[in-house]
Amino acid sequence: MRLRMVVDMRTLQNWLVVLLLVLAAVGIYLDWSLLLRFLHVFG
Repeated sequence: MRLRMVVDMRTLQNWLVVLLLVLAAVGIYLDWSLLLRFLHVFG
């Protein structure tokens, strides 16, 4: 029972890390698209 809790905590941590990575990737992608749009408008 205790082992299952530890495994659940570990998988939860992994999911949080994956979620953070995905959010970071999306944020970088959006920043790049906005930056390119600004360059296109001002350039």
